[in-house]
Amino acid sequence: MSAGWRWPARIAAAASAGAHRGGGIGRALMAAAEAEARRLGGARLTLGVRLALDGNRCFFRSLGFTEGALHAHPGYDRPTWVEMTKPIG
Repeated sequence: MSAGWRWPARIAAAASAGAHRGGGIGRALMAAAEAEARRLGGARLTLGVRLALDGNRCFFRSLGFTEGALHAHPGYDRPTWVEMTKPIG
């Protein structure tokens, strides 16, 4: 590993029950994940969101994530999800 290199932190999954959406749980979870990744030396957060989930994409954009490369789930011939990234360090 070269000096000054900092790794990306991947959010594998994040969800809140429908009855609890809009109460700040998602923002709190993401803030905690970001703080921990930063503490461990992470340079950015990455995650994937299904293209059909416009509300989720909007939520992550509101947290400072930007959309990047499109990808297809196995068995699909068209993009089904987008990689989102947020610099943290």
